[in-house]
Amino acid sequence: MSDPRLQNEYLSDRITPPCLVLCGIFMLILGFIPALSGNLTQIFRPLFILVCLLFPARRYVLRSEKWQFVLLLYWLFILLINPITASSVKYYLALVLFAIFSVLASSRVWGKREIKFLLNTAVASALILSVILIYSNNGLINAGSDMHVSFLSHTCNRNTVAFGCVPGVLCAAIGIVYEKRRPLYRLVYFAIAALGAFTVFALACRSAFVSLALGIVLIVWQAMNGIKGQQKRVFSKIAIVLVALLFVQAVYLLAQGTNSERLFDLNDDSGRGRLWDKAWDMIDENPVFGGGFDYWDDNSGESLGTHNTFLTIMVMSGYVGGILFALFLIAVFLDLLGVRNLIPLAFLMELLMHSYTESGMDYYAYIPLILALVLARYISYQSDDITSLFR
Repeated sequence: MSDPRLQNEYLSDRITPPCLVLCGIFMLILGFIPALSGNLTQIFRPLFILVCLLFPARRYVLRSEKWQFVLLLYWLFILLINPITASSVKYYLALVLFAIFSVLASSRVWGKREIKFLLNTAVASALILSVILIYSNNGLINAGSDMHVSFLSHTCNRNTVAFGCVPGVLCAAIGIVYEKRRPLYRLVYFAIAALGAFTVFALACRSAFVSLALGIVLIVWQAMNGIKGQQKRVFSKIAIVLVALLFVQAVYLLAQGTNSERLFDLNDDSGRGRLWDKAWDMIDENPVFGGGFDYWDDNSGESLGTHNTFLTIMVMSGYVGGILFALFLIAVFLDLLGVRNLIPLAFLMELLMHSYTESGMDYYAYIPLILALVLARYISYQSDDITSLFR
């Protein structure tokens, strides 16, 4: 049963200042980050934290979020046992701000209107990002094999913008499935989802593409669970599997002769293998507590990061840090699994794939984590799927 103590918060039509600020951050990070300066993005987290303190609200009991504070305490220990530099302090403060930012966002009791506002902001961001990328790169599918693409007058990494597009496409997929009373809205969601999915495909970032594909499958599979009648559900799920196989074949054929062909080339590691080997060598030199936040930059001889969040954490904080980070991800997975709804897990796919191929936790890991936990808390305490958000 739903929690009657939270019904007033869920049913409220107000849009609070923290929601507006969070939506603004979603829009800027997911839709415009290639055009933003680093100095501007640094104020987003403290701004949101300040607004949350000025406008407090009811909060859910912390669950998997507690592990972020365990990690912060351990990383403080790592900071103190190694030479303290300006860059190491800056790195640690960034970790602190990200943790507080995500916990405040995911544990706050958002109203139904606010949750839908967050989802639609992600959808609008994916639309903006897709249109600008396609416009700036002559259709994008023929943008060449370089790992960078144009964003108006700026240059940006393909992987970064691909991960930026995924949350909005997943939110649009949710709208396609659950916005049943307004066909026009459903059509708009479908158009944006198709455009965003094409953008991720054309950007040829395998980890982002896989996270998007898995996320959409989970959303559609969850929708099939709502079909009445065991036989109908089984038939529908078999049909989904067949359609998915045909779709993969169609995408494979479409990718031939384009840069997106690399999506199916499992032998191309884009140089990550060399970076991972170097990371393992450095981990072996300081296996327990790692070498500190500056260890990779000062000793690897590489201009790039490790391109794996687990390896980054183990380089700087050893196997102990790697185990704690793994426990955090396991706690999040079990937390979402306990909701018995696949939609929050759809957003977790991006966090997991991002951790596998990118150097560290950033907005493209924390934003899908926030969306996953916000939806999970709503589903859990409302004792409903997210259909009620679209009524």
